[in-house]
Amino acid sequence: MYLELRALRAARMTKPQRDAVRRALADMEKSPLADGCSVQAFSSRINLFTRDINPFLDRPYAGSALSEFVVEQMPPSLLQAGIALVRELTRAGCTGS
Repeated sequence: MYLELRALRAARMTKPQRDAVRRALADMEKSPLADGCSVQAFSSRINLFTRDINPFLDRPYAGSALSEFVVEQMPPSLLQAGIALVRELTRAGCTGS
């Protein structure tokens, strides 16, 4: 039920609202977290994405694509560890839905 309500809400967005969501995603992708950032900074970034951006994208990230996006948001010094984590989760079948 929740997902259906989110889909209805996204369908009723105006063009300026859709453009704002796309810009927010582009801004997030252009401004990576700095090395040594706090866990809170990473958590806030991912929460913002999952709450305010992803549900309103034309094609929301899901499953393994969502897992990979989250890892890509990690600071550069942790990227290799994140990639290894995604590989392990994929092998275990935990990145599906």
